[in-house]
Amino acid sequence: MAEISNESSNGNDAVFPETNLDENLPEQKSRPDLTKSVLFHGVTYLGSASVTAPRSEDELHRNMAVLNEQSKMNIDVTLCVPDNADGVVRLLDPQSEGEISSYFVSQIIFCARGPSNGPLACCWAFTTSRRSTSISQQIEKNSNGKLQHEILYQCQIFRCDNQDAIYRILLSFSNAFRRTSHSQPSNTRRTTSLITHAIQATVNQIQQQTSLTASQLSSNQQQIFDGLIKFRCFFDIKEENIDSKGNLSFISVSRPEKNVFNIRKNLRKNVSVILQQIRGSPMNIERCFGLLLAQGRNVRASDMQLLDLETMGKTDDNRGYAIRGYWNPLSRAFKDLIHLNEETPKSARVFLTVALDIVISGISEPVRFLIEAKARVSETNKPNDTISQDISDTIWSSFKKVTPFTEEFDMIVKQISSTDSHPDQIYEVISLESKTEAERRSKFQRLSSGVSANNTGEDDNDEMIISGFGHVSKECDEEVLNNWNEILIKWRKNYSERPNGLQNLVRKGIPEALRGEVWQLLAGSVANEKEMIDTYRLLLTKESSSDRIIINDLNRTFPAHEYFKEQGGIGQEALYKLSRAYSVRDEEVGYCQGVSFVIATILIHMPEEQAFMLLCKLMEDERYLLREMYKANFENLQMKFYQLNCLIEEHLPDIYAHFYDLKVECHMFASQWFLTLFTAKFPLYLVFRIMDIFLYEGFTAIFAVALSLLKCNQKDLLSLDFEGVMRFFRVSLPRKYLCEDHADELIQAACSTKLNLKKLKRYGTEFHTRRAEEEQKQTPLQRLEVDNKRLTESCMRSEFENEMLALELVNDRIKLKERIHQADDQMENLTQELEATKHIVRQSEELAIRLNEQLQNVREAFRDTCDELQQAQKTIYDYKQICSQLNNQLDKHKEKFVQKMEYIQSNCCESCKTLIYSPPSSNLSTPDRDISNEDDFSSIIPIDVANRLHRVEIELAEKKLALTQALCDNQELTRRLQRSASSMSDSDTISLNSIRSNTQNTTGSWLSKTVNSIKEAANSSNRTKIMSIYPFDFHFTSAIVSRVAASLKDAALYQRDVREVMNIEKARNQHQEYISTLRKLGLDVIELQSDESLPEGVFVEDTAIICDKIALICRPKTPGRLKEVEIIRTILRREGLTIIDIDDPLATIDGGDVLFTGREFFVGLSKNTNLSGAKAVASAFPEYPVTLLRVKKGVHLKNFVSMVAADTMAIGGSFVAKDLLRQMEENSDYSSYKIITLKDDPPANCLWINGTVLHLPESQRYGESIRILLNRLGPTTSHAELFNSEFAKVDSVISSRCLLFNRSEQKNAIDR
Repeated sequence: MAEISNESSNGNDAVFPETNLDENLPEQKSRPDLTKSVLFHGVTYLGSASVTAPRSEDELHRNMAVLNEQSKMNIDVTLCVPDNADGVVRLLDPQSEGEISSYFVSQIIFCARGPSNGPLACCWAFTTSRRSTSISQQIEKNSNGKLQHEILYQCQIFRCDNQDAIYRILLSFSNAFRRTSHSQPSNTRRTTSLITHAIQATVNQIQQQTSLTASQLSSNQQQIFDGLIKFRCFFDIKEENIDSKGNLSFISVSRPEKNVFNIRKNLRKNVSVILQQIRGSPMNIERCFGLLLAQGRNVRASDMQLLDLETMGKTDDNRGYAIRGYWNPLSRAFKDLIHLNEETPKSARVFLTVALDIVISGISEPVRFLIEAKARVSETNKPNDTISQDISDTIWSSFKKVTPFTEEFDMIVKQISSTDSHPDQIYEVISLESKTEAERRSKFQRLSSGVSANNTGEDDNDEMIISGFGHVSKECDEEVLNNWNEILIKWRKNYSERPNGLQNLVRKGIPEALRGEVWQLLAGSVANEKEMIDTYRLLLTKESSSDRIIINDLNRTFPAHEYFKEQGGIGQEALYKLSRAYSVRDEEVGYCQGVSFVIATILIHMPEEQAFMLLCKLMEDERYLLREMYKANFENLQMKFYQLNCLIEEHLPDIYAHFYDLKVECHMFASQWFLTLFTAKFPLYLVFRIMDIFLYEGFTAIFAVALSLLKCNQKDLLSLDFEGVMRFFRVSLPRKYLCEDHADELIQAACSTKLNLKKLKRYGTEFHTRRAEEEQKQTPLQRLEVDNKRLTESCMRSEFENEMLALELVNDRIKLKERIHQADDQMENLTQELEATKHIVRQSEELAIRLNEQLQNVREAFRDTCDELQQAQKTIYDYKQICSQLNNQLDKHKEKFVQKMEYIQSNCCESCKTLIYSPPSSNLSTPDRDISNEDDFSSIIPIDVANRLHRVEIELAEKKLALTQALCDNQELTRRLQRSASSMSDSDTISLNSIRSNTQNTTGSWLSKTVNSIKEAANSSNRTKIMSIYPFDFHFTSAIVSRVAASLKDAALYQRDVREVMNIEKARNQHQEYISTLRKLGLDVIELQSDESLPEGVFVEDTAIICDKIALICRPKTPGRLKEVEIIRTILRREGLTIIDIDDPLATIDGGDVLFTGREFFVGLSKNTNLSGAKAVASAFPEYPVTLLRVKKGVHLKNFVSMVAADTMAIGGSFVAKDLLRQMEENSDYSSYKIITLKDDPPANCLWINGTVLHLPESQRYGESIRILLNRLGPTTSHAELFNSEFAKVDSVISSRCLLFNRSEQKNAIDR
């Protein structure tokens, strides 16, 4: 069921038009004007009924049920619904089209539809209000003397068998309620609550929404109320798409920018919104009144169009409320939204606004949420367009990082007491503002208050912007990237010629991702690259006289930037090297403090070698010629001040006059501008934009930017005194351009400033002429003035240094605070780790106690078993004695019996002799007599004796079985005792062996044979079980290492991925600690001398694969490493190992691509190892399975995975490592490996030697991964740290610098 409430029509306050009610009578047959109305046929009017509660849904349903069953006046009518709130709803005769009845829209109070799951699903009704016309009604006067009529309420009941038609009827009603006639004043516009209720009438027959009960509301009121409610809204637009099979679906449109949707013309769309409360007292969303759309922003309510609602309701996780609407741009309702369905010009955008009217429990009026976004409308893609688009997406996909479109809203409400008219109202909305609106409002406030704040001087924030401050986003419009792609393709073909259209693109801003390459192309520094790199490396080897000054300036340059923030970090090291190299190259200039900021700006975008090439161009090329400005006498800088002063006089005479009155000279504010090219004080976004146009246009761009800065801030400067002007240049001016919009305006103003180069040259000539004349006509006074100027310059430099020191002081304070916070955090972490360690120690002590108790129990059980075994041996011996005695007695009885039979036979007659049994002669005393003899004598043995003998034999057999079982249990206990209590005393061991030997000696031959067979089977089973659990224990006796060659540094520099220069001395120290650690683990280390012709000789792991005293000699892909292989082959043959060579000439393999787990080999197919090399591994070690893994990126397989314990692997967290893990799980025959996944790849390479794990230091950059590794291995695992920072610069890992093996027994015997 669904209801609609017209909030603008309320009881006694209802609005009644001044018209005669007789107009509703059927006598009027003239056809009304229906040009602005929608007609609906097939509607049945059931009648009307009076109601007392016009907003009661239950009463309306009762009247529907009565009239639907009992009404006899069913009338087929044509329903006419107007398109605005000032119209009339009419009931027309279907035949004559005459009017039967009519109702003003303002009279309609409430509308409800029958329950969707009952017989009233096709019924709907609305209630109207009118004044009483009965004569019997009293007309009273109120206190104001006005007539007061009694209000009557009626409900009009209708039925329509087509439920889809009911939806369209209610939709037309909603459009009528929300639209106001253009001829009426704005104060007659209807509230939009009624609009959205009409949509809810259709939605609720699909989904029923439950509201809070009275008890829930009362419990919510008892909670602590927070007046600030925060909502987060997720917004998405989907377009219809037909795939190759003809299936229709809706897919999300692309967003090339954060808040820009790429939509296409004439395609149906879905608008989806999810509203989620993220802060404040819980508010229950009952339903959505409506979803509306408009073009533009800051739109009026009358300009918005209602969307057809498809679904609404709680999300699956019950944390938000989801609404989805349908938008057909071709429908008549959206014909006014022409800008959202016509192609936008290139690089243009159109605003769109989406409105949500949400009904929230406890708030009487629906709350409207406005979402503003941008759209770019394009034609439907053609096949060629699709192909080009796919290519563009492939090229630039790495720069398109767009998060889901979100908007946040802050709603402030207050609690109020409920009234009779609104009994359910608990809260009142004070304000509702989106995050976008708040940012726009604060921006305008800053703009409007900036002048007054500067004039009054009441801004107490005197802190300057730290150099290097600001964030520059790498996100860029797809269209801009495509334009740059076309330019760069042409430019790379001919570096000497700039392509057409480059100027416009540069002035609009170079994308951050392309700045490094474009800057080099603009300056022309890409030529003679090899020669310049060699020159740079040569300069680094020479000493500089400016070392101390350069080092002092490192912390002052861009301290706010992450790359240069760390003292002694990579950024500061590169800055030092570049400054030092140029100071050696140009001894006349040497080093100037301003040049470090220019170098830092370049280093942010390119490696130091390319930065050096660009710096040389800036200093020496005629277009820039910065070195002239940095010379010791600063004559060129003084000339530029004179030129700027002349330009100010020409273009900005008011400022020139004002500065002249205040005695403000150009060098007082422009010295840093020129010396640092605006990089020292301004935010990075503006700095990079200035560098863009400077590299394109030359030094004239600096003059243009300086003039634009003064022109854009002319109003502020003219209102300030001397101190205010200087403070404005120092603090306020840089802060203003934190806003990127202001920075863009400044650059556009600078680009539009036209400077006459001839005038600039003339100003320069005038400066030199005046300078020469002054030198010729120097009087003592003039000399004093010259000295004064020189002192002024010195003062200027001192001020510059003072500013730098101030910046350094601020930076040091910030660093000190950060270090204090870090120390506090570290202390807290150490405290937590200490508590955790204490807990682990306590657990270990408890575990040791439990193990000792278990050991004592095992010993006692073993002693009890030994006692039972001795008792069983004694019992068996007693039974044997009894059996021997019984056999003797049996023999005696048989002898007597034989004698009696012989006597009887000798004394009886012949006829009786044949009747007497004569037993055959046999040895009756033999215990192993035949069964036939036993059967013969059974007849003559007494029954009680035979039964007793039978019982004794059964008991004897049982004892034999018990003895066998006891021996088996004894063997199992012995094995368990040996494994769990290896520290058992020698006396216990001797007693154990004596017991076992006595047991075996006292056991008969028949028992020995059985027990021995059981022992052999048990031992074989145990050996098989142990080998299956611990196939290889990774214990080694020897290792081969090689010393580090100095040529490794130069070889590393020519690798493409190497950016940092290797420190050979530091690498040798790390390698020496590496060798010492191997020796501490008990390895016999064979240390080879370094060979400068073999720079990679230290990586001995790649030369051989060793397992079970068999060495497979590898074949490296690089021919220069074959000499290393021959050296290793000689050493391994000398150590007594079996040597196997690879026969296939096409095979290549490195030892770093082979991982042995103890059960199988994993061979990585990388750029150094091919399939033939993997086959050689399988042929050399046929007893082990070989699994092939595809290494997508990287040097070797072991760079991503290694063994750290029995059946335990450590593996990195990159996509390459995850792909290797997937291949292992799919292809490996053994599936019980324990996997330890780390955050980073380098810590995944470890060495497991003789029970100890060697890993990277925990205190360096991979500390989190190392802690994960150690926690997973457990506190009982022995481990040690190895430094590998220098070798990591050439993509080398820990395991690559040693070759582990076990000596042959013959070699050990020879050495002994």
